[in-house]
Amino acid sequence: MTIAESRPPEHETPARASPPARRGALSRLLRAAALALTVASVLPLAGRWHWTFDLFAHFPAYYAGLLAIVMLALALRRQALLCALLTAPLLLNLAALAPVMLGAAAPAGAGPRVRILHLNVLGPNRDTARALAELRTREVDLLVIEELRPHWSAALRELPGYSFVVDHPRADNFGLALLRRDDAPLRIDAAQVIEEPGLPPMIDATITALPEGDADPNAEALSLSLLAAHPHPPAPAWRFAARDALFDYAAAWAIRERARGRAPVLIGDLNATPFSPVLRQLCARAGLVNSQRGHGYQGTFPATLPVLPIPIDHALHDPSLTTTRRRVGPAVGSDHLPLELELAPARAAGSG
Repeated sequence: MTIAESRPPEHETPARASPPARRGALSRLLRAAALALTVASVLPLAGRWHWTFDLFAHFPAYYAGLLAIVMLALALRRQALLCALLTAPLLLNLAALAPVMLGAAAPAGAGPRVRILHLNVLGPNRDTARALAELRTREVDLLVIEELRPHWSAALRELPGYSFVVDHPRADNFGLALLRRDDAPLRIDAAQVIEEPGLPPMIDATITALPEGDADPNAEALSLSLLAAHPHPPAPAWRFAARDALFDYAAAWAIRERARGRAPVLIGDLNATPFSPVLRQLCARAGLVNSQRGHGYQGTFPATLPVLPIPIDHALHDPSLTTTRRRVGPAVGSDHLPLELELAPARAAGSG
């Protein structure tokens, strides 16, 4: 055996991608991301016609953030044309976000305030103590509870200072409850569960909010109609149709209650964001204002998402009202965060 034959075989060094190849791969990745984000930004325009497109409407904050990152990367790589083209989908998403981020609620006038807290408790959730501990710290006039199951109904009976107006537990995710704080300055004139064919149950309540002792002496009582609703999530197609059928009912209800001299308020886990064309259409048809306007993004679902949960819990109200305060509470064991708001009469045009 020769010395050359006894040498171990040499290992070949694997070829590394050249810098031009890596740059080419990154360029392709950026172009693919640009295309995907552009498509995702445009599809919501057709959301009222198909449930798949509507699902894309809920994430303009994500699209805008990712588009900004892609545009920065393209600018650094001197791909000015593609960067400029992405301005259009970026502006489309910013326009969707603008009403809740930059809009302003109407100024409040004289009259009683009504404080409401809404919470989807997540029906199967057995950790009732955590939610009740948070509710004990909140001093609101009305509690609207969704996904009420029998064990939640029993737990809420232990909440001090509140009494049931409507207690409608169910074994599925469509039970509802309305509770009133015992010393709240308001009167429940009527309350009932509405069960329309093909729709989940809803609570319809007529409420008169009364001026408190130190209120403006010129303040009048405030007459409200409250509809608490929890439509089906909009997927697949039959649920999309069922959600929109409930929206049709709610729009007709709001118009009817306004004609009767009461300010309509629709509240609930509506399974749609304010960026959805379907929810915007509901507000336009019913003449309702989204209480989120001017109060920021305020995402509520899923509660476990560390960054930017989407806002699907809403209070939509008559233009004669304004939202003076609106906040999202901490996680309470549900997949939704609590929504708390204060409604007041809007200041009449021309008044001081």
